[in-house]
Formats: sequence, C-alpha cells, structure tokens
Amino acid sequence: MGQWQLQEAKQHLSELVSGAEAGIPQFITKRGKQVAVVIDMAEYRRTHKGDAEFKELIRAAPEFSDVLEPRVADPERRLDW
Repeated sequence: MGQWQLQEAKQHLSELVSGAEAGIPQFITKRGKQVAVVIDMAEYRRTHKGDAEFKELIRAAPEFSDVLEPRVADPERRLDW
C-alpha cells in the first residue's frame, strides 16, 4: 500500500501515479489523516460503471400512469362562499 504525505506526493507525483498504475492504491495524507486516494483508471471504471447521468436516470424511471389518478380535463371548479 502506498501512503504519501501531501508535500511528498507533490514532489514524487510520477512515482505515485506509477504505483497506482501497478494496481496499488496510493493514499495521500494531510496532517496524518488520509484525505485522498489515487487508483488506476481501470479500477475506477470497474467500480463506477453503474454511474449514470441524472437525465438518464429520469428517462429510465418507470411509468406511474397505472398508480396515479387521471387528471380531470374540466377547468371549472365550484367554489362555495
């Protein structure tokens, strides 16, 4: 497992990326706390293949016409005053 302090990661970015390409997640720390991770692009795509844009999710939503009440076309309403 690769772990780098932020300043060290800046100075050795090519080594950090090489480690990620080799399939080893590279963790970046700031003040001793892990704040970021660099992973191989293939791993990222594998773990995020189900992500879809919002408009695609809306288009894929089921029809609710069988559940919803039909709208009344009559625009008149009766008001009791």
